[in-house]
Parts: sequence; structure tokens; C-alpha cells
Amino acid sequence: MASQRNYDEAFKLFDDGRRLYAELGDQKGIAAAVTALGANRRLCGDLNAGRGWLEQALGMYRALEDRPGIAGAAANLADVLNAQGEHRAAGTLMQETLEIFRQLGDSSGVAWSLNRLGDIAYHQAGELSEARRLYGEPAEIFRAIGDRWGMARSYADLGFVACQ
Repeated sequence: MASQRNYDEAFKLFDDGRRLYAELGDQKGIAAAVTALGANRRLCGDLNAGRGWLEQALGMYRALEDRPGIAGAAANLADVLNAQGEHRAAGTLMQETLEIFRQLGDSSGVAWSLNRLGDIAYHQAGELSEARRLYGEPAEIFRAIGDRWGMARSYADLGFVACQ
């Protein structure tokens, strides 16, 4: 299925959802909508706006002590920070995300966290051997859980490292 890339319409709908959750007093719903708003801005290339929304979402999830929510918001924020060249901060957030998913026993979350850590290492000069290690580990996890899309992503990432 092709992406429609109608980010403005999606943003409006996420924001409508945020407002409705606020009327209902649903703090987790608000945090989820704020995360979606931040991810939307990241995807359309507005990294600064995405960062603002995602920092807000992460703070909300921390206040709620919602560990899966923390992991999701932190992973999205790490993607923004990595794209902005703040690799150390991105790595710190992804390490936290990885630890949360390990504690929750979420194999898919662990694999994607390792993959994103590989992305961070790949974008840091001179970290290709670390990127190769980080991309290789999730490939094995994805294989074990039958996630063929994840396997494909890991193999593609390993191919990019090999090209370097």
C-alpha cells in the first residue's frame, strides 16, 4: 500500500483526537495523540516541531509512569535527535527504550530498539563496526519471531554498512 503523505490532514486529525482526549480527561490518550503529532511533524521533515511535541509526550508518559509509552515516545524522539546530529542524546534515549522493552519481554521492541541503535551508530563517523553488530542482532530476533519485514530491514541496513 502506497503512502498518501497527507501530513497536514493527519496532523489535524491527531490534534482533534488530542482535544477530545483532553475533554475526556484521558491523560494516556492525550500523550498518545501528542506522540502522533510529533511523529507526524518528524515524517514531514519539520524536525524542530516534531522534537517539541515528542519532548512533551515523553514528559507526559514519564509523569504517568507508563513504560510502554515512555519507550514509544523516547524512540520517536531519538529518531529526531539522530536526524539533528545529536547522536549521543539519541543513543541515551534508545538505550532506555531497549531496557524498557527487555524488562517488558517485548522481543519486537527489543529488535527495533537495537535496529535504531544501529541507525545511530551508522550516522556517527567511524562507528560502522558497531552499526554492523547492532543491525545483526535484531536480524536474528526478527527471524526467531517470524517478522519478515524486520528481517528485510535489518538485511538492507547491513547492506548499507557493507557498502561503506
